Amino acid sequence: MVEFCTRHGIPHEVCGKLIVATNSEEAARLEDLLARGVANGLEGLRLLAREAMLEIEPHAGGVRALHVPSTGITDYAAVTAKYAEIARQHGRKCGQARKWWDLTVREARLEARQATQWWCGLGREILRRGMW
Repeated sequence: MVEFCTRHGIPHEVCGKLIVATNSEEAARLEDLLARGVANGLEGLRLLAREAMLEIEPHAGGVRALHVPSTGITDYAAVTAKYAEIARQHGRKCGQARKWWDLTVREARLEARQATQWWCGLGREILRRGMW
């Protein structure tokens, strides 16, 4: 994804992420995630006790975490738009399948978010792009 974003001028940052366990049951599953990550070639993975987790993210509310330093963030709406553009260049049809509003009540306020679902290829939905 980093290579794709760099090649197409899409903003991204490799900043690492924490997978946070909020209880002992979730904490036990972090070891399985660690093993799967190592098996898939990820480097630098570390299981963190609460104190070490809080050094990275002081506001995390959990008991343990798995640090994945090679992950990051990107503008996924820009990524899916670029995927659609590339697909069109190769003769595929892409288009908007549907649009909807997601309504949520938070702290006595109504929040509205518009989302758009896209399809691309042989009529199967492979791309989603939301405007959140």
